[in-house]
Amino acid sequence: MSVHHPGEDWRWFGRPDYFRTEQIEDTWTVAGKPRTVRFYRRPLSACFNALRDAGFTVDRLLEPQPQPAGREVDPEGYASMSTAPHFLHFRALTPKAPPSGAAAR
Repeated sequence: MSVHHPGEDWRWFGRPDYFRTEQIEDTWTVAGKPRTVRFYRRPLSACFNALRDAGFTVDRLLEPQPQPAGREVDPEGYASMSTAPHFLHFRALTPKAPPSGAAAR
C-alpha cells in the first residue's frame, strides 16, 4: 500500500488536525494538463490498524526517495523529495493458509 506520508501531508495541505481522517482535493499536472485528484488523508495509526484489522501482517515499511535520474527531470522536486518524507509504503502479507489436507484443530 502506498500513501502520502501521514507525518507531512497534513502540513502540506494546511490542515489543523493531524488525527482527522478527511478527503483532500489537489491539482496535479499530468502530461502538461491540470488534473483534479481526490484522496483521503489519515494518521499513521489508521493506515497501520486498517491493515492489521483486515488480517494482514506488515513486514516492511519504506519511506522512498527519488531515483538519482530524477534530479535532471525536476531539480526542485528532487531536492524536496530527497530531504523530507513524501510517501510511505507498507508491504502487507496475508496469513499463510494451512497446508492442503491439514486437519483443523
